[in-house]
Amino acid sequence: MREPRDGDATSRRLRGVWVVGLVALVLVIGAGGYVMGAASGEDLGAARSAGQRAGLAAGTRSGARAGAARGMRTGRRAAYRPSYRAAYRRAYRRALNGAGS
Repeated sequence: MREPRDGDATSRRLRGVWVVGLVALVLVIGAGGYVMGAASGEDLGAARSAGQRAGLAAGTRSGARAGAARGMRTGRRAAYRPSYRAAYRRAYRRALNGAGS
């Protein structure tokens, strides 16, 4: 078996110090993020209500636009065919009324 050299023990110790330092750094950063996030919680309520108002307004505009277009299509379908049929029959009769005289 190989005997540990002095450099191996030093590098292991140094590696351990690095690991402990990184873990401490991550904990400090995490705690700082938590504190910053918890402190800005009041802004979330205002942002949520502003977003809801903006979404409601955008949805209303979009719905009105889509609803108006759908209403126009439905009205055109319902009225065009019967009115076209009646107008065509009147025009046909007028055109043939004077025929053959």
